[in-house]
Amino acid sequence: MTGTALLSSPGGESVWSTPYAFWDEPLAPRLTRDLVGFLRAVGPFAGVLVGEAASAPAETLVLTPRLLRFQHYVSPSAPGITVSLELSLYEPATDTVRVRATYTETVPLADPGLEAAVEAQGEAVRRIFLRFIRDVGAPAA
Repeated sequence: MTGTALLSSPGGESVWSTPYAFWDEPLAPRLTRDLVGFLRAVGPFAGVLVGEAASAPAETLVLTPRLLRFQHYVSPSAPGITVSLELSLYEPATDTVRVRATYTETVPLADPGLEAAVEAQGEAVRRIFLRFIRDVGAPAA
């Protein structure tokens, strides 16, 4: 198997790899877009953008996200979702990195079904976004 597994199972059980081609869009850009939308909905972050800090206008905030882990454990005894993102927020006006941290959330599944997995993925990402907002010091939306 090549590439990063999006579905995996611990304990020597089979590992299923889900290529990005099966997603409606690649996962990392999707999460980035969702986080930018989430941040823009919170007052102080209307000017957040993703990109190079050198080319950013002074009144913006530059978000640098990195997807580290996005796994669905299919073990019958402990199914769950783990999401890990490295997030950085840079403020060019003050030349300050406001936050740079790695956020990991694991959400157990109520059942091994696909719907439970999708709900757990959304919950893990939501928790990470809320923790990031708290760390930056803005009110949560």
